[in-house]
Amino acid sequence: MADTLFLSMMFNVGFLVMIASLMSRTALVKNLLLGRSSGMGGQLLLALFFGMISVLSTYIGIGVNGAIVNTRAIGVLAAGLMGGPVAGMGAACIGGLHRWLFDIGGFTSVACACSTILGEGVLGCVFHRRFQSGRLKGWQLVLLGAVAEIGQMAFILLLARPFWQAVALVRVIALPMIVMNSCGIVAFIGAFQHIFIEENSLVDSRIRQAMHIAEQCLPYLRKGLYSKADLDRAVEIIRSGAHCDGVAVCDRQQMLSSSGFGFGEHTAPPSLLREVMDGGETRVAIQTEDCPELAALLERHIVIAAPLTRQGSAIGCLVLLEPHRWLPLEAERGFIEGLAMLFSTQLELSQVEYQKSLLQKAEFQRLQSQVNPHFLFNSLNTISYFCRENPERARELLLLLGQYYRYSTDENDGFVPLGRELKQVETYLKLEKARFEDRISVSFRGIETVDLERRVPSLILQPIVENAIKHGADERGLRWVSVTFSPEGQGIVVRVEDRGQGFPQEVLTALDEGSLPGNKVGLQNVHRRLKSIYGEENGLKITSGAAGSTVTICFPDGTGKGLLA
Repeated sequence: MADTLFLSMMFNVGFLVMIASLMSRTALVKNLLLGRSSGMGGQLLLALFFGMISVLSTYIGIGVNGAIVNTRAIGVLAAGLMGGPVAGMGAACIGGLHRWLFDIGGFTSVACACSTILGEGVLGCVFHRRFQSGRLKGWQLVLLGAVAEIGQMAFILLLARPFWQAVALVRVIALPMIVMNSCGIVAFIGAFQHIFIEENSLVDSRIRQAMHIAEQCLPYLRKGLYSKADLDRAVEIIRSGAHCDGVAVCDRQQMLSSSGFGFGEHTAPPSLLREVMDGGETRVAIQTEDCPELAALLERHIVIAAPLTRQGSAIGCLVLLEPHRWLPLEAERGFIEGLAMLFSTQLELSQVEYQKSLLQKAEFQRLQSQVNPHFLFNSLNTISYFCRENPERARELLLLLGQYYRYSTDENDGFVPLGRELKQVETYLKLEKARFEDRISVSFRGIETVDLERRVPSLILQPIVENAIKHGADERGLRWVSVTFSPEGQGIVVRVEDRGQGFPQEVLTALDEGSLPGNKVGLQNVHRRLKSIYGEENGLKITSGAAGSTVTICFPDGTGKGLLA
């Protein structure tokens, strides 16, 4: 008898596991167990599903001495563990009431109904949180199933009469039901396990995919949403990487770039995308009614749109076009939301970079507008002297002065080849030599060792050379200045030396603090521009003493990109 019961129970457990495996492949059951169909409706659907499993277990059970040897506990326990209290107690009530109605007045009908509701149903609900947190291991599930079946035997002994008959029944059915149902609950729940494994795998895959796409798109998002060529390239990268049928990006006024949607240039965003930007939440359009403007696309596709934000406000929208097919929609929503979040972060950074470039541009223009008026006054005085003594020399100097100021006011992106910057310094020195004549000596060394096509910030050397000439006179009034160029790694180092009395300590301190007086704006500006462009560690390096000073400028590896590049 025991062998027959074991075999029958084994068959019934296998049958339930097969049903569970098949049902777990359906979208409805997946969504219910993953919590996508939230609310009371979803819980009641789970209760109905597992309740039907319990009813089926009763029907396929084996009659023994007025009782039914069954696997009903498996469905009820699983409902509570996986679905929660509402699903667990709902399934228990369905299974228990059916057991009572199945054999009203039967020897064990009341006992089995009570054990189903008050035993297995309550146990599943009590251990739901522990199961969901992953703290209920396999052997503990076996133990929980055994406790549930021992409880059922106890209910039979307490409620079934005559008592001697209940004892005889328990002796026959206890071991097969305890062993098979406690092992069966592990196998039954294991049939649903792949849902969570697939979900985690899919989410992980989509996250990695979103990160990879974002990484590829970053170089094309540095200018925000307003470089069409860069946006077009980014859209194609997304479409290729996401394996979708279409991608589009819009702002609040127009479609900026699209591939696969067929939007014309400067087309106004459809109502769905405006709602996404107004509400700041992802939207999915599946049917024509969801977005009439995209009716033709929605016949065969799904449209998923997520907002692009900056400083907490939606400034645009990222849209994907997916073919109609069964797919885990939540994974697609998570994918586009993650991608939109990464893009929004890059848009924030692009705005910061743009503001930084404007600041650099403003500093450059400030330097242009504050060219030392004393230099102009002194140069004009010198030229006026030559007008009487040497008109040709005066004409030559006027041309040099015009050339000097033309360079100073040229509109450019803030970067010029090093060779051009040197010509500006040479022009300045020619004007100064006309003034100081033999009292000034400037030498250049190492020019041939560096790349004169390397782009450097414009008006970066002349203020340093001017400072050396202005403040670098020795006790006899002679001005000796040396400008040395040397390659250092992939960068260029320029050292400007003089033989003056050195920088006062308060000037060096004020330079570091950014508080130099107005008459030294050139030195301060150069220092701040270098740090802004090349990093805090690459400002002016000054060594000073009674025998003179050395100002070092480093242009590190890399080419200047321009203030508004």
